[in-house]
Amino acid sequence: MKNKNQKTNELETDDEVLRERGLTDGPVQVAKITLRPITPTSFSQIMRRGIFNDDKGDPLQRTAGYVFLHSEPKDKIQAVVNNELLFWTAVDDWLDENLEHHLEMAPYSDAMSEGISIYLAAKTEAQHPSSGGNSLGK
Repeated sequence: MKNKNQKTNELETDDEVLRERGLTDGPVQVAKITLRPITPTSFSQIMRRGIFNDDKGDPLQRTAGYVFLHSEPKDKIQAVVNNELLFWTAVDDWLDENLEHHLEMAPYSDAMSEGISIYLAAKTEAQHPSSGGNSLGK
């Protein structure tokens, strides 16, 4: 309960903080790599490649897939994301180029968990929504 000295626009719960971060977060530095926040496009790519599916690959590979999708140039991602074999080969190449030991993946795993929590908690309606638009004209 608020007392009379509290502002009405203060964020009061963890959910409110997560929603706000989901609307305002930008790239973050995790260990030696800068990760972009999850977007609707990257969320779709995550789902297409089964990154959160425990039956798909191993946790190290799935976390590397997440980092690949949120750190590599978008044209490199788009060249492989719609082909499962090409995608996971690119992820393996990313692992070879960026890690010396599997334990280096721990901060990225934490960032992946936090990133999806923030994305899923984000408000569904922005205060000042863009006109958006899509290829279907809706």
